[in-house]
Amino acid sequence: MSEQRTPLTRELLESYGFDQKLTTPDHDDRGIEFQTNWACLEGLYICLNEPCDLDTIEGSYYSDDGEIEEYICIDSKEDLDALQACQNETEVLALLEKWEEKYI
Repeated sequence: MSEQRTPLTRELLESYGFDQKLTTPDHDDRGIEFQTNWACLEGLYICLNEPCDLDTIEGSYYSDDGEIEEYICIDSKEDLDALQACQNETEVLALLEKWEEKYI
């Protein structure tokens, strides 16, 4: 039996109250950056000049010393909640390692 996963939506992401910034990553794309507890993650709501579901956010996790540690791609409420629940960098890195084993 597979675990139940709640897909991300723009409304769900906005309900977290993250700081947000509108972005233009390309001439025909529009996105929103969400500043989570541990990373600035971006999702697109317009791709190739067409509206799209904001169902994935992604970005890089930077360690406390400013080094890029891991790429993060989140597509469910459960994964976002797990990231937000981390209390320190050690927990974040352990979670990212777990995701790497699980999804790759």
